[in-house]
Amino acid sequence: MGNGICRREESWYIDFFIKGERYIECLGKVSKTFAKEIAAQRRTDHIEGRLKPKAKDPLFERFIDKYLAEASINKAPKSHVRDKISAVHLKRFFVGRRISRISETDIHRYKRDRREEIVAKNPDGSLA
Repeated sequence: MGNGICRREESWYIDFFIKGERYIECLGKVSKTFAKEIAAQRRTDHIEGRLKPKAKDPLFERFIDKYLAEASINKAPKSHVRDKISAVHLKRFFVGRRISRISETDIHRYKRDRREEIVAKNPDGSLA
């Protein structure tokens, strides 16, 4: 398996598996000796449970469902209904996308497409 470190361009990376779980970390421009020491420390931390897993990158539809479930507790009924309606349109546009992969450009594209959809349904200009 090797020592769990590798070099890509000028940076050293830690890359290893423990109990089927992969751990990857970029150490930056450091020496190989330092990278080996940090990799050994990370393995020990991981085995002893001190190394917390990184946050997951959920699919948009799972994220929005979780948000709606948690936000319903603290929101007024009308506000929560509005969130649910918005979620339907957002899910349709961002289905299958990871949260980290939604860019500012995607959001602008969504707003443009949604505006065009509303205008097409209501040519008289009303929002109802």
